[in-house]
Amino acid sequence: MSTTTEASPEMAGDPARRSAAWRRPGAVIGVFLAAVAIPFVITALRLRHPKPYVVLDLAQTELRVRAVFSTHPPLIGLPGRLGVFGVHTGSHPGPISFWVLAPFYKLFGSTSWALFAAALTVNFIWIALALWLAWRRGGLGGVVAVGTIVLVLVHNFGIIVVEQPWNPYLPLMAWTVVLLAAWSVLDDDIVIMPVLVVAATWCMQTHIPYLGLGGGLVATTVILTVLWRRYRASVDRRAESKGPSRLAWLFGDPTERPAAKRMWAWIGGSFVLGLVLWAPPIFDQFHSDEGNFTLIWDDMAHPPQAAGGIVQGFHLLFAHLAPWQLLTGHRIEFVVLNSNWPGAIFLAVWVLTFVVAWRFRMRKLVLANIVVTISLVFGLFALSKIYGDLYWYLMMWMWTICAVMCAGIVVVAVEAVRRAELTGPAARVVRAGASGLLTIVLVVLFASTTHQASRAQIPDRNLSDQMAVLVPKTVAAINAGKVPGDTGKGLYLVTWFDPVKIGSGGYTLLDELDAHGIPVGLTPAFLGIVPGRQTVPRDAARGVIHLSVGDADIEAWRAIPHVVEVAYYDGRTPEQKAEFARLRADARRRIAAAGGNPDVVDKSLTGASLNTSLPLAATQDMSKMAEIGLPMAVFLGPPSLA
Repeated sequence: MSTTTEASPEMAGDPARRSAAWRRPGAVIGVFLAAVAIPFVITALRLRHPKPYVVLDLAQTELRVRAVFSTHPPLIGLPGRLGVFGVHTGSHPGPISFWVLAPFYKLFGSTSWALFAAALTVNFIWIALALWLAWRRGGLGGVVAVGTIVLVLVHNFGIIVVEQPWNPYLPLMAWTVVLLAAWSVLDDDIVIMPVLVVAATWCMQTHIPYLGLGGGLVATTVILTVLWRRYRASVDRRAESKGPSRLAWLFGDPTERPAAKRMWAWIGGSFVLGLVLWAPPIFDQFHSDEGNFTLIWDDMAHPPQAAGGIVQGFHLLFAHLAPWQLLTGHRIEFVVLNSNWPGAIFLAVWVLTFVVAWRFRMRKLVLANIVVTISLVFGLFALSKIYGDLYWYLMMWMWTICAVMCAGIVVVAVEAVRRAELTGPAARVVRAGASGLLTIVLVVLFASTTHQASRAQIPDRNLSDQMAVLVPKTVAAINAGKVPGDTGKGLYLVTWFDPVKIGSGGYTLLDELDAHGIPVGLTPAFLGIVPGRQTVPRDAARGVIHLSVGDADIEAWRAIPHVVEVAYYDGRTPEQKAEFARLRADARRRIAAAGGNPDVVDKSLTGASLNTSLPLAATQDMSKMAEIGLPMAVFLGPPSLA
């Protein structure tokens, strides 16, 4: 016996209804979010075990994130290449990244791994916000365009950028939101003004290159919005007697424009919101011995080296207008200034499509291109102000602008094909080809990003493994009262000698001891690197905790009376030790042959390996030496050694 039931179209999987569902912006947003969430979750799981130990800037970041819920929350950003170390050390403008990361850090367990999980979560939120803004501006097409841009950027930057809470990386996803929010405000979506302020503040406070870039874009957007509204209102009044203006298509629907009171209310409210977000660094400016804004201004007005100027700015601008590198990946530590012609040609093509978009009266795209133009102008200024080595992380935001420009070119091309009014087989072939190509690109990007996630590593895994041995033994020894002559009051002074990685392990040790509730600090020379509450004069130290790197320093500390060695680790194989010795000899020989001082090899391998004035082969040798590393030990000493 059998029964039959007439299935509903949904149950039967009706193709028409299924197709309509997949054309809904909400469904497409969900697909793109899943394409991002899957590699993000894989990355988080990969980083969880073994326990990560964060180094250098990330250790300094965790110290500040942990302090958010303390009685001494951070008021300024991470230390930067500003001022003079140990005298007038300046920091990036504000602490917003620490404050936003802190709740997620606490939610995920307040460990070093939680710091990575928090960064992934915040970046996911920025991406979701970007897709929401894309839907508000362009519906389904906008979601697909921005979703593709996001996947391209994550693929190009690498999964390390979204997993790592490093201040040059944290603003990258938010910068996409800044561009979209500025576009929204220009397109009469005035309620997005607070989003623009929050996203721009996140970028500006977290990394100083965005200070002029983001601030200039926000200010220009507000000014243009006010002036444009007044101009349109005056033209509309004249049109009542003289007929519609030739720019009527660009003015938009008058009924959808925000009323003057409503516009000023959102602008005024956003200004107040901005003051609230900038309150911590403003408070610091007027309640510290030397305000951080003063240090930033002094560094800009009197940089330690001459800035590259407008010529450098154009070189760097054209170097990043290379869309082919968005797909192949751009992973270099120094920007190579090759021929300007490829970038100049791409810029010319984009300008041409800007003109075509105007001729086609594509209002939304014209407004988006205006935002890009403003960004390029302020970006050129920012690039021209870079001094010293041209590190890639100072200008990664240019890749986002390049990706948006590419999207604009594609949109114009699609519109041109649509206006050709192809019919029959030709139309079907074009639609199928475009859809197929887009699908292939998205699948490849997703697969590549997921593959990156499956191989995700924390920064400097070798050092993390070393600290995994040293830290638990050190914590146990201190808790067991093994610090000689411990006064029981004040802070333990953490010191280190590190000829390999400019003190990375020292900051890790400081961070981990602080996480275990052990009162630790650095000398006042590190004021700015660590908050004032974590500095201790040498004559007031409770005891000394010293991280020693390298056989020479280890043996020197072993010879000091009344010092206790509590941990030692050397994970190098005999082959690695021999390779280290060979690389050291080669690097010293090459530097000496070039007229340099070969002793630089034994002072700071990481710092010397980034020195572009040294022979390239020598810096490569030193990079390999830094990867191999040296033995490490931790010693506890009496206050008299401070």
